[in-house]
Amino acid sequence: MTSFVALLRGINVGGRNKLPMADLRAIAADCGFESPRTCIQSGNLVLEAHASVEQVRTALGEGIRERMGFDVPLAVRSGADWRALVGGCPWPDAARDRDRQVHLGLATSTAPSGAEAALREWAADGERVVVVGAAIWIDFAAGVARSKLTSARLDRAFSGIVTLRNHRTVLRITALLDEA
Repeated sequence: MTSFVALLRGINVGGRNKLPMADLRAIAADCGFESPRTCIQSGNLVLEAHASVEQVRTALGEGIRERMGFDVPLAVRSGADWRALVGGCPWPDAARDRDRQVHLGLATSTAPSGAEAALREWAADGERVVVVGAAIWIDFAAGVARSKLTSARLDRAFSGIVTLRNHRTVLRITALLDEA
């Protein structure tokens, strides 16, 4: 049995794409996944399955579409890959001291060559960027609200969809993995 982390993008924001976490857990269970667990309302799911990352992503996407009537971008990683990303945080002191400014982002595709350099051009006010395959670490040193590292720019840089979670949430998701 393999553990997986699935991050959903764009749910429960501004009254659109409402997906209660109880429904998300039920969808995961209906897909045949075991021990679905969620944290906060932004679409953070941990589950167990005898499946591949792609099988989990496809099944969850279809289950959400069928039950909720909308599509939602999903980034899925195995528990081992998630732990490696979390353990590889390039700024552990900043993540500890400013856990709401340091973010981990998962992308639906691996970043093309030059993505990190392009994003660094948009970084300002002490922001730092590190791309790791199909993931990104961003230190929004002065806060997220005024950053030019917007979702649209991240998506363009990765030629796909990127969904971010702050380090506080990253640690909560990791704690859910540890419950397995």
